[in-house]
Amino acid sequence: MGHRLRWLFFLVLPIMLGASLVTAQDDPARVLQVVDSAPLMGEELGLDDPITLFFDRDLDCATVETAFSITPQVDGDLTCDATRLTFTPSNGFDSATTYIVTLDESLRGADGAQLLEPYTLTLATSGFLQVTQVLPDAGTQDVATDAVITVIFNRPVVPLGSVEDMANLPDPLTIIPEVPGVGEWLNTAIYTFTPDPAWAGGTMYEVVIEAGLEAVDGATLPSTYGWSFSTEMPRVIGVIPEDASGAVPLDQTIQMTFNQPMDQASVEEAFELVVNEGTTIVGEFEWAEDGMGFRFTPDDLLTLNTTYQLNFRESPRALAGGILPGERNIRVSTFVTVPPPAII
Repeated sequence: MGHRLRWLFFLVLPIMLGASLVTAQDDPARVLQVVDSAPLMGEELGLDDPITLFFDRDLDCATVETAFSITPQVDGDLTCDATRLTFTPSNGFDSATTYIVTLDESLRGADGAQLLEPYTLTLATSGFLQVTQVLPDAGTQDVATDAVITVIFNRPVVPLGSVEDMANLPDPLTIIPEVPGVGEWLNTAIYTFTPDPAWAGGTMYEVVIEAGLEAVDGATLPSTYGWSFSTEMPRVIGVIPEDASGAVPLDQTIQMTFNQPMDQASVEEAFELVVNEGTTIVGEFEWAEDGMGFRFTPDDLLTLNTTYQLNFRESPRALAGGILPGERNIRVSTFVTVPPPAII
């Protein structure tokens, strides 16, 4: 009889314990729950952002310190305020790192309620600030002297703002050799630089973005980013009359176009229109507004059936720097005027 009672006791005890556990799980008044978090699971964690957990009831703050842990370990302050638990890093989180916040069952509510199982929150910090594209590309040659530098970052570097705020935004570029110009943020992650008046022709430029440039979310550029490009040499891209032209009218004006703005005084001093005997023709210059071309009008009509040459006595300079290839007596075009009237 006594043996049967003991067996009955051991059979009933687990049933009673199980019933007690089911009752605790089914009774929300006895269960402590995390109802929200900031950031939410899956959201990006800012490098200096606090992590806050919200509960369905007031906490027993004396149990917080032992129940809370974060991996990898980070120094910080843990504060408990009624239904809210906040962890604030002392020196920020590391970039591009996943952190796991854990609360174990030792955490209690002020009314004695407890977690039924450990709670975990997985968060990833923002990655590093990176340069995703630059224009002109690294190593590009013969870049136009009016080309605009464009730098695209992988995340916002400056906040949204008005045009009036532009002067207070960072200028991330260092250009070697230095060149005057205007920098502008087209949006929060795209920066442009426009030279004023232009890049020097036939010159290599190095562009540097120093390490430590900080994005809006606190991410930084981990290492200095740099690239270089070369501008095109000054050159003549069009001339009228063209080389080897014949039957050129006697009232013909000379037109010349360059690939970049030129130093007008330098061009006019070096230019010459000469006849086959070597006599230089006198005339007047009229320049295009952009400084990339001119019209030369001789003071007198040209001579019948005569060969003329367009030359530069020495290499003229571009407005921003650089010279036309060649040193002296640079021939541009040779043409012949119309012959005397004749029955053909």
